Amino acid sequence: MKLNNLVISLFLCLSINTGFAQQNNIVDVYHLMESKQYAKAIPILKNLIKEENTANLNYKMGFCLFNLNKEIEAIPFFSVAIKNTTKKYKADNMYETFAPKSSYYYFAKCQHVDGNLILAFEFYNKYYDAASKKDPLKQKALAGIYQCEVADELMKIETDYVVWNLGDTLNTSSSEYRPVISIDGSIVYFTTSRLRPDKSNSEIINPRTGHYYEDIYVSYRTQSGKWSDPNYLPFCKSTQDEASVSMSLDGNEIFVYQGGNGNGDIYYSDLEDISFENLKPFPAKTLNTNSRETHATMSIDGQFIYFVSDRSGGYGGKDIYRIRKLPDGTWSKAMNLGPTINSEYDEESPFIGADNRTLYFSSNGLKSIGGFDVFVTQLNTVDQWSEPKNLGLPLNSLDDDLYYSTMANGFLGIYASDNKSGIGDFDVYFVQTSNSYYKNVTIFKGYISTQNNNELPKGISIHVKDLTENSDEKIFKPRLRDGGYVLNLKPCHSYSIEYKLNGVSFYQTENLVPCNSSYQEIHEEIILDVINLKVVKPQIKNEKAADKTIKKL
Repeated sequence: MKLNNLVISLFLCLSINTGFAQQNNIVDVYHLMESKQYAKAIPILKNLIKEENTANLNYKMGFCLFNLNKEIEAIPFFSVAIKNTTKKYKADNMYETFAPKSSYYYFAKCQHVDGNLILAFEFYNKYYDAASKKDPLKQKALAGIYQCEVADELMKIETDYVVWNLGDTLNTSSSEYRPVISIDGSIVYFTTSRLRPDKSNSEIINPRTGHYYEDIYVSYRTQSGKWSDPNYLPFCKSTQDEASVSMSLDGNEIFVYQGGNGNGDIYYSDLEDISFENLKPFPAKTLNTNSRETHATMSIDGQFIYFVSDRSGGYGGKDIYRIRKLPDGTWSKAMNLGPTINSEYDEESPFIGADNRTLYFSSNGLKSIGGFDVFVTQLNTVDQWSEPKNLGLPLNSLDDDLYYSTMANGFLGIYASDNKSGIGDFDVYFVQTSNSYYKNVTIFKGYISTQNNNELPKGISIHVKDLTENSDEKIFKPRLRDGGYVLNLKPCHSYSIEYKLNGVSFYQTENLVPCNSSYQEIHEEIILDVINLKVVKPQIKNEKAADKTIKKL
């Protein structure tokens, strides 16, 4: 009898201790999820679900996976959660076994990403009917309902896009996103949270994501057409996020999103010789605020900046704004682009094309097919934007498609997609199309090289004057890395282009840009005799329009 009592007592003690341990683990999960440390919560949840497979624990597991961009993996857990839901859900109750009604929304969203539009449509509606008017997910469920209908329609329309993954030179099992391509297609910047080649960030993990902090990498297109092994830019800090945003026409200035201060701001860095300087806040008082500014792009003439902000006074979520450079060199007040482009949902990643009037951006609003989609709109002669057009499939997918930009001709674009077919969560893709929206654009692409392929000397400047308008000259610098430079010229205008080394002129030419309403390029190659400071062999070639058949970069 005493032995039996002892066994019973030991069993009760073990059960109590196990119960306490499980309760402590549930409390730990709650606090980790509150602080958005989803990656740390997942292994604890796996063990808890083995012990007790409740709807609540499955919901929490699905929610963590969802926020780590693993929607497909989250489906089995939400499938359990939706079977046992309650309107009186208490996230901080360690004894809660039911799942919240929001499980319907997350289940629908995951099915949407996985291409199950009928099931997604059903559960978006089910959640929309169950949600209160003040529930912020109700608006997202409404968007999901519309997006399923848009997707069904756009899937019936054929397009001529050719989309391809940049491959394992740039993409890895980590996410690669925010790609920025130079206007001549020779440089790509992108953002990733991978292990650095020198392993300097090997022991520094972002607790929120469970990955390394974001760095900006650069890859150069070689003469053989391949992309060089990417490396991170030296100003990137291993303890905070930096993300690529855009670059100037000549590639000598890049814009960067830095998330270390408050909500995140836009910074810039100038290229000094072959390396970028430390980041500096962009000198426009109306660009960065106490709100979050996530993206900015400068027009090819340097007169406008289009940027994203969630500041108050907008139409809801993140909106796209514009500032203009004033005659005294300062920047104007920020102007919201208005309800034609902005909505109560999020608008992101604007890119203004080479014609200064074609704007690409992404939106997760009612006209998307799922997540963020890429749209295009154009500015007319009275400063009004056309109704944005969804670029359709296969460029857009049922998940997020963002950060679209193009080369000068508009036929070749680059963007990031979470379309689930890539190497990692987000991958960088090229897209080719036979249609360019750009008109009345002339791009002057040049290269300066030296005899015997010696290193290009520092101090070369290119002075461009519009003789037709008799405007002040603009000064550009070639890239020291490869001697390349890009100029934006106007059709039907005459230009004087003078080349100097440390202020001493060594070559000058005048060009009449042909009057052509379509896109055209002028190519010039200069071989410089550095010792005698003279040009050995200038070559100029005009191309009325870019060939629509573009070899894969």
